[in-house]
Amino acid sequence: MAQSGGAFLPNDPMTVTGGFTSSGTTTLSGATTISGATSFTGTTSFTGTPTNSANAGTASTSVTAVETGVGPFHQTVLTVTALAIAVSDANVGGGAKLYTFPEGNIAILGATCSVAETTTSTIASTLKASKTLSVGVGSVQTTTQGSGTLVTTQQDVVNAFSATSSATINVAGAAATGKQLGTTVIRLDGTTTAQPIWLNCGVPTATDIDADATTTWSGTVTITWVWNGDY
Repeated sequence: MAQSGGAFLPNDPMTVTGGFTSSGTTTLSGATTISGATSFTGTTSFTGTPTNSANAGTASTSVTAVETGVGPFHQTVLTVTALAIAVSDANVGGGAKLYTFPEGNIAILGATCSVAETTTSTIASTLKASKTLSVGVGSVQTTTQGSGTLVTTQQDVVNAFSATSSATINVAGAAATGKQLGTTVIRLDGTTTAQPIWLNCGVPTATDIDADATTTWSGTVTITWVWNGDY
């Protein structure tokens, strides 16, 4: 499909599989899919957010991903719904996989997180009521943590922030928010094995948890990142 001049303004959904060329003013306001070679030489306006399936990652169980962006540039919004995290008494924490980036070199430009914790085990004998938790998104799962504060790769995507555990079994605590605080781009080398990221939780002290606890987490994680190629 080609447009060599004038204005092209489709308001209805459009699918073009053979490529698209426009040298005039182009406005795409409906749901538009272009899978062939595309060239825009005039003024171009996208009033919707373009989805981006090129080199997209894979969401884990209990997580859905919406991918937007163009080419190697992605913004991934992860909606987390009752994601199970087993919180270990011995290790004072635990983590669960959120998402796996496509194989390749990944640069994370920024990230934010808003989640709420729900304790589903007996509160009096496992994770006690209304405890301040350390939460973060990291490139490594928390499994052998010896302290309650997440550090280094346990929280390199979204830096550690505080959340409050349930006061009542099966009732969520308040939603808590965090973000990537650093001033440098986070680079993850997934050129040999695709790199996953994890939602991690740490309990401040051993006195705040008396036995292994079961918890679920709900909320959103938004990550802006670039796929920099693979070998």
